[in-house]
Amino acid sequence: MNLVGERIKHARTSCGLSQAQLAEAISAATGGKVTKSLISQWESGRVASPNTANLLAMQSVTGFRAEWLLQGISPQKIEESPAKRGSKPAELDVVLLERILREVFKTTTDPKRAAKSAVRMYQSLAGNDGNINPLTLLARFAAAEQD
Repeated sequence: MNLVGERIKHARTSCGLSQAQLAEAISAATGGKVTKSLISQWESGRVASPNTANLLAMQSVTGFRAEWLLQGISPQKIEESPAKRGSKPAELDVVLLERILREVFKTTTDPKRAAKSAVRMYQSLAGNDGNINPLTLLARFAAAEQD
């Protein structure tokens, strides 16, 4: 049983998206190339789970939280999040932020490069005037840093 793949498929079909439409939306959000075939492989468990950039883009596109897609951690949807019920918004995506930082910096042995990457990530979030979803910004950042 592939629970991650089943949750990805549930999120996609709940939004009325085909695999091709989801692939196109993730590609547009990250600036990368995600194919219908890759979506199919994620859903069937034939390949590893999506990377952080793709998970963030999937969250942004479908409204299903990346933590739920990857680990089954409730709530499923963004609008059901603790922030909407009055808890601290900063707690909302700590797991995602930690995963982004680990994935971006896992191959970095140069502390100066890691620090510069962290500053770029902060600047992209801080410089956002609200016109771009912060998850889209993080997805783009993660995709760019992994190249």
